[in-house]
Amino acid sequence: MKRHSIWMVLLLALALTVPGFAHEEGEEAHKDVIRRLVEEGLDGANPDVLDEIYTSDALIHLPPSFNADPITPEAFKFIITSINEAMPDFAPTLDIVIASGDWAAYRLTWHGTFENPMPRPSGSAFEPTGNPIELSFNTISRFNEDDKIVEEWTEFDNLSWLTQLGLIPMPEGEEAAQETMEEAAAQPVEIMDIGMEEELADRIQEVVEQAFNQGNVAVIDEVYTADYISHPPETVEEFKQAVVALRAAMPDLQAAAGSVVVEGNLAAFRFTMRGTFTNELALGELPALPPTGQPIELAINIFLRFNEQGQVVEEWDELDNLGWLTQLGVIPAPES
Repeated sequence: MKRHSIWMVLLLALALTVPGFAHEEGEEAHKDVIRRLVEEGLDGANPDVLDEIYTSDALIHLPPSFNADPITPEAFKFIITSINEAMPDFAPTLDIVIASGDWAAYRLTWHGTFENPMPRPSGSAFEPTGNPIELSFNTISRFNEDDKIVEEWTEFDNLSWLTQLGLIPMPEGEEAAQETMEEAAAQPVEIMDIGMEEELADRIQEVVEQAFNQGNVAVIDEVYTADYISHPPETVEEFKQAVVALRAAMPDLQAAAGSVVVEGNLAAFRFTMRGTFTNELALGELPALPPTGQPIELAINIFLRFNEQGQVVEEWDELDNLGWLTQLGVIPAPES
């Protein structure tokens, strides 16, 4: 028995020194932190749990049209409390959570009924509408060695948020798109091990570099299946046409894929695009937009699901539509 005990100790010590083993342990811990944030912090309306999830000086980046500067965990606590007070039936659903190294990424969908006043930091409140509200978020988080979040980037459709709150009207032509997004019910996504994590990360970089920066949209046909599902809806041909249109409107366009997180057949990354709106922008059947001559910057947090051949079969995008349309000159910037 004694020898067996010694061997067990040695095997355990060996396992803990194997990099891959320690890595997997850390990644699972990071996903557990995200689940705790949703189940206790958001769903349980216990904002104090954020003290155990974030470092005190963590930076939380939200869409620029929502808050231009990163907020603190304390400010995040106020948001959670405010939303739970305004929507007693508030319920979040964790649709996707993946982790790799020091990073984790998750997609969250929540809904509730705007029944009570929603407190604001200024001391005033948004008046309730009595209407249901639904919103999705894509978040990418960076952890420290103590399994606490030190920085994260969240994207959501602030235009949809403000219109559902009854604060601004939906711009003409956006209603149909909004209805289509709301019809896409949140469904938990399973992780499947296909043994291609490095290759998938490379393919993400390849699409961004080849298509957006060099104009070779044929690479999209290689990486995406012809019948891939996109949220919000977009076909492969529409995707390619959008890239061509953006490059024509912004000849100095530069795009990048950062904070790439891959686990199994799922990936998440932060797509950023910068350029000067120099020429008219014609997207699909919409009227062409005249150039503003102004610089434009856009960030999209993207989740991808791949098949066993390493092709994209499904995609979930979240971006600040209010900030995007404001920069394009489609709508004026709302009052703060």
